[in-house]
Amino acid sequence: MSETSQLFFGIISGERARTHDEVADRTSRIAGGLSELGVKQGDSVCILMRNDIAFIEVAYAAMRLGAYGVPVNWHFKPEEINYILKDSGTSVLVGHADMLHRLREAIPPGVSVFSVPTPPEILKNYKIDPEGLEKPDFAIDFDLWLARQVSYDGPVVPQPQNMIYTSGTTGHPKGVRRSAPTAEQIAPQKKCAF
Repeated sequence: MSETSQLFFGIISGERARTHDEVADRTSRIAGGLSELGVKQGDSVCILMRNDIAFIEVAYAAMRLGAYGVPVNWHFKPEEINYILKDSGTSVLVGHADMLHRLREAIPPGVSVFSVPTPPEILKNYKIDPEGLEKPDFAIDFDLWLARQVSYDGPVVPQPQNMIYTSGTTGHPKGVRRSAPTAEQIAPQKKCAF
């Protein structure tokens, strides 16, 4: 890809690229679909993916609804992931296909699981069992689901940033909800004259 052609893309990952318009369209349709599932302001959407374009789109879609994108550490064991799914109160988990198979027993009842195809650049750089690339039978195919969604047309709501889990010092990680900075927090600070 030439340097000039890269200027037209919003996100590039390996050989894959999406324009700003494509990312905005997909984000809006993901938000529309999440809204239809009942995700609303203050809710959480858990994301179990390595660095991927879909990770960003899902996180932005959650924010659009006023919900928190909750990145789940993909190194966690199933019982740790189960704890975060329960503690965050999520009703949605979006994950790379190869990471979901081991979670069959760890998914709490009522959580919709979406399987995102593991991208080629990740397959190239990680030792992933080729047998784990298929969508698990308990998950929804993310791409097929997304193709049927319409853009979100609901109200504009305050957008939080995300909900991160700290390493925790009392046995379990702690969920920390991060809100967007206030106007006062982002305003330039006055210098003191002595």
